[in-house]
Amino acid sequence: MRDFSVDKRVEEWHRDDRAPKTIVAWERPRGGPTMTTMTRMARGAAVLFAPVALAAGVFVSRAKAAPSICSSKACSEEIAAGCAGLSGMALKACKSLILDQCKAGTCTCTMQPGLPDCTPTTTSTTTTSTTSTTTTSTTTTSTTTAVCFCTIVPIDPGAICTSRCQSPGVGGCRTGSDCLLACAGPGPGCGVQSLACVATCPTTTTTTTIPPCTFLLTWGSSGSGDGQFANPADVATDGSGNVYVADTNNNRIQKFDASGTFLTTWGNFGSGNGQFSSPPGVATNGSGNVYVADTNNDRIQKFACP
Repeated sequence: MRDFSVDKRVEEWHRDDRAPKTIVAWERPRGGPTMTTMTRMARGAAVLFAPVALAAGVFVSRAKAAPSICSSKACSEEIAAGCAGLSGMALKACKSLILDQCKAGTCTCTMQPGLPDCTPTTTSTTTTSTTSTTTTSTTTTSTTTAVCFCTIVPIDPGAICTSRCQSPGVGGCRTGSDCLLACAGPGPGCGVQSLACVATCPTTTTTTTIPPCTFLLTWGSSGSGDGQFANPADVATDGSGNVYVADTNNNRIQKFDASGTFLTTWGNFGSGNGQFSSPPGVATNGSGNVYVADTNNDRIQKFACP
């Protein structure tokens, strides 16, 4: 009797269903070119036991099949929880992050022992910069006090004379004749040609340099985890320097300290007390209360925050 071996292979796996699409079994004779009855029996045994091996989780192949434990379907619950409230490019990036972590073996979507569940990784980035821009503001101020304007002209050839404004003394002036004493003594070789009592002769120009704003830090990324945001629309601060962020598309308020460290969060989608529907605004008062504009629920909610 010739010796035959049966090489059972599962040629193609369906990633999302975790089940084989087709099972192919074939045989190779050792030492003979023709099939025998034993060959056909071996083929039947191969086809019979291949589904049993697959049902028990056994995969027999010379080549390692691509794993299906990190597919979109396998990680559907992790994606739904970790990427809630996201859409478009943000959702795609969040989904890819979960699948990449699963494929790298750092987490599991199928409750494998010894591995944590797959969730997006929250990152916080603090960056400092010395780039600055200087803005200059110029203000021109005219007085409203009446003064004497003296028109001075040369009398002697070559004399250099300059017209001037002069205070007429206590009481001010009302007409040019009130400026006779104020305009006396025009200088050598100069004489007074005319006098006038004017209201806006002195003009003061003040130039103020406004200090530049220097970039200090940033925090947050796209997502629904702690410290992540989905279309944050407003911020407010309290007396301790804490920062409250209206995380609009995540339907919640997040609280951070002055350095951007996450402290707490509250709210989710709904119409009950403490729930929100796209809140775009947040404000605080001196008593530590927080006010939230709950836009799509047509109301304002007030919270006491310790």
